[in-house]
Amino acid sequence: MSCIKTIGIISDIHAGHYASICPPSWWYKVEGDRRDEWLKIRKKRRKNQEEMWYAYKKIVTPGVDVLFVLGDAIDGTGQKHNWQNELITSDRIEQIEIATRVINEWKAKKVIMVYGTPTHTGETEDWEKLIQERIPNSYIASSIFCKIEGLKFHAKHHAASSSSPQGINTALTREVVWNLIRQDTQDEPRADILLRGHTHRFTYIDSFGKIGISCPALQLPLGKSSRLFGGWTDWGCLTMAVHNKEVVSFNKHI
Repeated sequence: MSCIKTIGIISDIHAGHYASICPPSWWYKVEGDRRDEWLKIRKKRRKNQEEMWYAYKKIVTPGVDVLFVLGDAIDGTGQKHNWQNELITSDRIEQIEIATRVINEWKAKKVIMVYGTPTHTGETEDWEKLIQERIPNSYIASSIFCKIEGLKFHAKHHAASSSSPQGINTALTREVVWNLIRQDTQDEPRADILLRGHTHRFTYIDSFGKIGISCPALQLPLGKSSRLFGGWTDWGCLTMAVHNKEVVSFNKHI
């Protein structure tokens, strides 16, 4: 007899960026001369780090059956856009350690990861593969179809977005419709639930017999990278439970 399966969904950790979640070992030090302007900046960033970490710890449900990690787990070197001064560390091995710690907080029975954008995660290498290799019972690919309690999930990082408020759900609807078309024309597996990252914004649609979800990020909208996102962004993650081909519960933690 099947039982209820619990699922966590996180995306866009961007480990290494000053406005992204990280464990206490990487928090800014706040000792120094009070007249130092850089000390004031460090204190503000440290406050954000503390608030993110404690909020995340409250959200996380250790022991979930499946954890989806929807890409951009590390921020990278920042060289392409000259963003190195926004990193707490540009060492991608250290960023991998941060991301691994964040993911392992869930103590998930299975972890399903997808690759993020090459700008962050490697244009000639797949650095996120090194995260996956550190996590038991995990696997990673660019696009993953899987079945949980009879529901077919499709996880992928990239999804288009819109800076127009009335067009927020358009890109996600397009993903749903393309799956309908491809399952007939290109033998793509049918998906009941489509999971996407990249936009740093939570959106949810239930159309054409499918559910489309765009996941919030674990990075605050601060720094130069925030200029790339029109409209609003959301910080947080998602949890859900499924059983016998149905979504039993769905929670956004934003």
